[in-house]
Amino acid sequence: MSEGEKLVNSTAWKQYRIWDGRIFYHNKETKVSCWSMPPDLRKLRGESTGLDDRPLPDTSTERRNAFQEFLEERIDASWDWRRVQQVAQSAPQASGVSEQVQRQVFAELLSMALRKSEAQARAKARNAAVALERLIEERFSDPDALGTSYEEAARILGDEEAWTLIKSEVRRDEVFQNVMERLEDKHQRARAEKRTARVVRLQRLMATDPDLKRARTRWKDAAAVLARRDELQEEDPPMEAMRVWTSMRELRLASAKDIDLKSKVQNEFYRDERKRRDAFVLAMKEQAAAERFTMHTSWAQLEEMLFADQRLLGMREGEGATAMELFDEFLEELKLKGPEAYAGVEPAPPPAVQVPKEVLFKAPKVEVHVHLDGSFDSEVLFRAAQKHLEELPVQVRTPWDGKMLEVREAIRKCKDLAQFKSLVTVGKDVLGLFPILDCFYVFLPIVRGRFEVLEELSYEFCRERKAQNIIYTEVRYSPFEFLKQCEDGIADESQAEEAVKAVCCGLERGQKDFGVLVRQILCCIAAQPSWSQKTAQLAVQYAERGVVGLDIASGEMHFEDAALQAAHRQATDLAKHALGVTVHAAEAGPGGNVQQALDLYSASRIGHGYRCLDTEAYEAAKAKGTHFELCPSSSVSTQAVQLKHWSEHPIRRFFQDRTSCSINSDDPAIFQCSLTDELALCLEMGLTLQDLRWMTLEALKHSFNLEAHLKESLAETVTAFYDRQTGA
Repeated sequence: MSEGEKLVNSTAWKQYRIWDGRIFYHNKETKVSCWSMPPDLRKLRGESTGLDDRPLPDTSTERRNAFQEFLEERIDASWDWRRVQQVAQSAPQASGVSEQVQRQVFAELLSMALRKSEAQARAKARNAAVALERLIEERFSDPDALGTSYEEAARILGDEEAWTLIKSEVRRDEVFQNVMERLEDKHQRARAEKRTARVVRLQRLMATDPDLKRARTRWKDAAAVLARRDELQEEDPPMEAMRVWTSMRELRLASAKDIDLKSKVQNEFYRDERKRRDAFVLAMKEQAAAERFTMHTSWAQLEEMLFADQRLLGMREGEGATAMELFDEFLEELKLKGPEAYAGVEPAPPPAVQVPKEVLFKAPKVEVHVHLDGSFDSEVLFRAAQKHLEELPVQVRTPWDGKMLEVREAIRKCKDLAQFKSLVTVGKDVLGLFPILDCFYVFLPIVRGRFEVLEELSYEFCRERKAQNIIYTEVRYSPFEFLKQCEDGIADESQAEEAVKAVCCGLERGQKDFGVLVRQILCCIAAQPSWSQKTAQLAVQYAERGVVGLDIASGEMHFEDAALQAAHRQATDLAKHALGVTVHAAEAGPGGNVQQALDLYSASRIGHGYRCLDTEAYEAAKAKGTHFELCPSSSVSTQAVQLKHWSEHPIRRFFQDRTSCSINSDDPAIFQCSLTDELALCLEMGLTLQDLRWMTLEALKHSFNLEAHLKESLAETVTAFYDRQTGA
């Protein structure tokens, strides 16, 4: 074998010769074969390979990657660019890499280092929280330790490592409260699982034990027996045992009580029947005293006289004597005794005038007591509520009694407009004043701080005025009730002026588009004296844009509270020289509040005032020409007035005495009524179209700061309409 062949065979290459003498080479490792000598062999033999063996220069990507690997081994979240420059000066990996690329690599690595640092911090915080949770569970897992407060836990665990790992006091408190709530739930579930078996055991014991099943056994005696039998389970007080004992005792006494109850129910039935019978007989006597019921009156005629009288309807609900039987008996008595049969009975009022509701609808109307927030358009409110639902507060606190009302979830449950209306209205329900005021605080958060919504609602108010043919309105509101609120009250009271501006803009556009006349009265809120001075200032400031008066609303507690009284009096003193003053009085409070409204606040109008009738305050107000703003529907719903039939309403007295008054809707959206509906109720009270004409003109006469030429023009419109209806 030649030297060349030996050299070749010492490598992975093998040299072979074929039959024709030609030589080829085969690499036993790579399995490559070739006819010409491979460059590796040429190099071993000292011959030229014919190839350029010089290494290729690195590409820009390779240089960048090399610099990145070099920097990645050293960098952490504390590095800055200056430090990178210092390291790169002596690093061969930085050669050939531009400063711009170096900055880019540094930014990427620094971002990664920061994320890594944050992840490590979060993991550490999680581990610390888990360690603290385990520590708290170990120390306070006993049921007796569930009452431990955070401050007590801090004293007990303050030196533990798991406690000190969490630096934030707020975070430690949060972890502590979560663990304690979890432990409490755990113990409650455990108690609940045991409760059923224990209740059954106690029931069996109390039903069989001679000392416990006696009907006259006192709880004191029963507790002693249960304690001897170790059945109180160390409870203090033993509520479970007490509940079981009470229920068993009530079951034993049930049969005896049933007998007493039947007797009581029977007596109540007879009493109710007697009351219904006497009331119906009185109704017939009243008709006889009014000379409408005579010996020749038929049953059908009496039914027509009393068709809307609750006393006749009450007889139809009873199970005793029928109305027709009582009619026959009274008719016989009338024939025998004559006028003596109804002696001493007041005559029934004249029957209600049958006026088509269409006439009342078309009548030009004046309203001086209507609340803007009680007249909001439900569709506009519902749209705004859906749009801003997650921004609404979870709960709000009422200023009159401090209770919390659900808002966000209550509105969330309203899937359509009908459900929303049922939430924010009361209709004809009789609830009382403050439950109705609560209704406002459910929907007011939708408007608060959203002045564009307030402007739209004010505009829609004018549309409703036009639809009801109300030619002049004085609408009242508190600008502070439309401001965004926080836990401590109003977030920014300086925004009150923005609320007034929004109402002004909406009303001005509405008056222009619908051709109605609307003025404003700003309300001081009885339980919010801090708002009153600013409210009065805004009222005077915006007199040129339609504010004509000041009111004190939402309760009458200020008449009895000197501090509240002083704040509201300062406000009315500021406003009374430029504006009219009206005060809610004798609605839910005593009649004497009307006298205080006149003396303390210089009021020229009274909101409601029903309870002042037959008092010196009423006579004084009448003598001074004070105007009463009367609201039929709201007076019944708020329980300011309680009656069986509208003919008993004290509003009739104001008209009979010709005491200056007007009929108003108060909160038409809340009570689902209109001013037309209120006028229809007046006719049910026995009032006439002439009464309605007089009342409307009185409202115009006592309007606040209405220009003389407008007042005269509106009065002519009212007079002309009623003249046409009465044929004058």
